[in-house]
Amino acid sequence: LQTLKKKNVDVTASLSEQLEAVQKARSKAEKDRIQMEKEIEQLQQQLDSETKQKKNDERTAKHWEAQAIEWQAKSEDQSRLVSELQSFKSRAQSDISELNKQLEEAEEKIAQLGRAKIKLASQLEESQRFLEQENRERLEIMQQVLTSRI
Repeated sequence: LQTLKKKNVDVTASLSEQLEAVQKARSKAEKDRIQMEKEIEQLQQQLDSETKQKKNDERTAKHWEAQAIEWQAKSEDQSRLVSELQSFKSRAQSDISELNKQLEEAEEKIAQLGRAKIKLASQLEESQRFLEQENRERLEIMQQVLTSRI
């Protein structure tokens, strides 16, 4: 009986130790589960935050892509305008050169006409003097003829 009691005490002690070990293991498992749940919650929050940030980043990227496309279009418009203005400038310079040439030719013609005018004025004066001289001579001859008839 003693041996049975001792065996019973030993088994009870062993079962108590096993129960205590199981309770410790269960307690540790519970702590681990709580810790893992916290980590999972943190990871979920981090994932949510990163997902939200990714959406914001994508929205920002789309905005800047649209802005870049708009700037590219404006740049192309400006390049086309610059090209048109350069073409216009080239034509204007060509027109100015042609007009300067025509102006020089017109000034030369004016100078020639001025010289011709002076020459003609001189010839006119000479012709008028000659005509006046002839008229005087005619008058003198007519007076002589008239006086010789009288």
